[in-house]
Amino acid sequence: MAYVLLLLLTHLLTGVLYQMDSLYDQEVEKVQVAFIEANTDAKIGSSSFQEWLKDGVVLCKLINALNPGSVKSIYEGNMAFKQMENISKFLSSLPSYGIRVEDVFQTSDLFEGVNMASVQRCVENVRRISDLKKKGVKVDAQTPTRKQINLPSGSKKLGEASAPAKKVMLADGPTYSSEKKEDASYGDLAERKAKLASKYDKDLEQELRTWIESKTGETLDADFHTALRDGVVLCKLVNVLKPGSVARINESKMAFKQMENINNFLEVCKGLGVRADDLFQTVSLFEAENMVQVLLTLDNLKRVSNK
Repeated sequence: MAYVLLLLLTHLLTGVLYQMDSLYDQEVEKVQVAFIEANTDAKIGSSSFQEWLKDGVVLCKLINALNPGSVKSIYEGNMAFKQMENISKFLSSLPSYGIRVEDVFQTSDLFEGVNMASVQRCVENVRRISDLKKKGVKVDAQTPTRKQINLPSGSKKLGEASAPAKKVMLADGPTYSSEKKEDASYGDLAERKAKLASKYDKDLEQELRTWIESKTGETLDADFHTALRDGVVLCKLVNVLKPGSVARINESKMAFKQMENINNFLEVCKGLGVRADDLFQTVSLFEAENMVQVLLTLDNLKRVSNK
């Protein structure tokens, strides 16, 4: 029986990937390669489009050429999770350039090559906006807009929830350091992190902690970031809300596998009805860059799952 289910799952996955591949346009790729090469010092050579962009370096150089200072530091090494961080930095810079949040792909779409059609669509939007700006057309930065949510009677608004009766020893929220280290963020980013930390809602964290524990049966680490960072608990959570939605949860200690868990969680959130502009970026959780946004995503997931 298990073998039959595995064959069926493989068949369905193959069909989905084939459908995605059918949306990929080789002629558009040629135009995009020419556009990127014209705006950076990068050359595609004999690499495929996915191989060329996979480490995020070319994309970061591209957005810095189009909108100087968008990505302050670009990692050019071979560590997978740092390459994925490059991609996330590129994606995070796009709304300020004029790209809509719903036109932004997920990190794993490119890094794992699972949805290059989405990557191509995003790059094409960057190219078109670049052309508009060269012609003198003003393109405004995109600010996420959220529709009013009709909450059940007695529900608290985001940030207004009171702590539940259950007593849990909590950490003081995510910790951010402004100290300059070899692999740490500092300067402007550290200042931004400190501002975000001041907005962190510990009462909401406790409410979400209780909800996650009740759904998964897991006892979370006292530090919320540590509890969620590898993506395992998050995948278990969405598998409870939508059984089988994450077919395989990576229990590995390898960073890129843990980030893959987070990406899988985010994809399921979209399918469950969480808006694209309410989703955090992978590095927002993995590097604790924006735990406020992580709370927002989880709170919205809780709301849509209660409908």
